[in-house]
Amino acid sequence: MCNITEEVMRLTRIVRALLQHSITQNNNLHYVTREDVVDVFYGNKNNNITKKNLTQISEYPSSHFQTRLRPKKMCLYLLNSLIQKGIIIQVINLQRTHSESAVLTHSCKI
Repeated sequence: MCNITEEVMRLTRIVRALLQHSITQNNNLHYVTREDVVDVFYGNKNNNITKKNLTQISEYPSSHFQTRLRPKKMCLYLLNSLIQKGIIIQVINLQRTHSESAVLTHSCKI
């Protein structure tokens, strides 16, 4: 069994940094998603990172970060575990597609 304490601590620091980034005025990050956390964790350079200006947060790696969490689904699994244990809190919003519709859509944010 491998020790992933460093990855757990890094994920929690990333969530904290993203939440702080979301309250600043000059960005497009209105709420934090699981994809935001994973993209920052791996230091991705994709449209999500660019659009939300996530390279500016303190936990965005300046160089390649070595991790045991490969592939991406392992990072999502760890993040889900932290949410399930109540270490990270996730909010799920359910909304009707139309006012009288029985169909619901959902969005998740941290």
